[in-house]
Amino acid sequence: MPPGTRKGRDFACGSPVQRLADAIQDTTTLGTARRRLASPDTASQDAMMAAGLSLVFSKGDFPAAAAQFRSVLERNPTHYGATYQLAAVLDRMGQPAQARPLWVKVLGMATTYRDDKTIQVARDRLR
Repeated sequence: MPPGTRKGRDFACGSPVQRLADAIQDTTTLGTARRRLASPDTASQDAMMAAGLSLVFSKGDFPAAAAQFRSVLERNPTHYGATYQLAAVLDRMGQPAQARPLWVKVLGMATTYRDDKTIQVARDRLR
């Protein structure tokens, strides 16, 4: 499954425990990490991602899924999973010109996170 969290881990692995580990890595204090994880917006983004993934993989409703991923990106423009999924959905909808700038962004993010699998996917899409 493609990445769904901003650290490049699979969306299915975005458990509260994993998000806590990611937050601790990204912040200087545990208190800041806890506040970040408790944010209703984080939960909302997770719910929107789950809905978008369900629309893609269970219903094949790509336009509705694209809208979900765009909503996540409106709240968090650097959301790794939403960027990846929106690019993939646009490709599946036959809109490679719209997907291309997202794949460029995904490649940059994946390089930063040293996510070799996603780097290869993005490079393949950009050929």
